[in-house]
Amino acid sequence: MRNIAGIDIASRKFDYRIINDNGASLSRGSCEMNLDGFSSFLRTVPEDTVFVMESTGRYHKNLCHFLIGKGFSVCIENPMMIRNYVKSTTLRKTKTDSADALSIARYGLANYDRLSREKRVMDDEVRSIARRRQEVAEDIARAKTQLKSDLALAWPEILAVDVLTSSMLSFLSSFASPDEVLAADDAELMHALIKEKGRYLSISVEDIKGYAIG
Repeated sequence: MRNIAGIDIASRKFDYRIINDNGASLSRGSCEMNLDGFSSFLRTVPEDTVFVMESTGRYHKNLCHFLIGKGFSVCIENPMMIRNYVKSTTLRKTKTDSADALSIARYGLANYDRLSREKRVMDDEVRSIARRRQEVAEDIARAKTQLKSDLALAWPEILAVDVLTSSMLSFLSSFASPDEVLAADDAELMHALIKEKGRYLSISVEDIKGYAIG
């Protein structure tokens, strides 16, 4: 037996209706859109429950990630698909959050097989993205280690400062060795030390030259 939880998302709260695979209502309620509300909600949820909610741009994401982190299956659906389903199955004109949550739950039940297939595809894509993200993180870590190793040979004195900040990396892309620093004039060095919005690094031209002299 599977249960479907339809969730109607708002900016500060969400309403839910849980039905079983026969469409019978099991529970309903409203919770705050925060960690306490999420935890309170879970205490009302049967184990074998699939969650269905509309994509709201950003409001649904915190609850979605919370539920996935707890090991639940979550299906995010296009609001237009649910709206068209409601129009085709009911003549109701009154709009309430609880009724919307029930409509989402019924939509999830009616489209359970399709949503499950799409979710498996999405899960595969998410896992692929997660793997790629990990690979990129490892590549970045290796690049940072290699940069420090190279500087330890070419310009060990500069390692007295944090060379891995975005500002210092930008500076080193222009001046990667003591010889390049000493060959430049003060104006060139000062320009390279400018951060975004015209601000300067805490390190001065004199400091840079001092590290270059060694």
